[in-house]
Amino acid sequence: MMNTIPTQDFYCSAFLVASGIELVSSSQDNYRTTFEFPDTEQTRNAVKRYYDLTATVNPAAYGNAIRNLKSVVHSHSSLTKPKLNYVAQHKETNCSIGQR
Repeated sequence: MMNTIPTQDFYCSAFLVASGIELVSSSQDNYRTTFEFPDTEQTRNAVKRYYDLTATVNPAAYGNAIRNLKSVVHSHSSLTKPKLNYVAQHKETNCSIGQR
């Protein structure tokens, strides 16, 4: 089994994805998403650069990575949230509210 580096830092995860590091898996517990990346020297160096504020990445790639990870987060949320049942609202055609 591959060793992974877990993180709950959304923007660091987006940076890693934008840097070309593969997202191995993700999970959610109590509405907190954990992203897992391969435990390699490349990943560790990228995380270090991110927190040292020396990292650079293509802004378009970073924006795309943020949108993609939001989809991952929301897909977990939709699986864990209870389904809401909505009552259909019917519009009366002869409603006299506000009319005199």
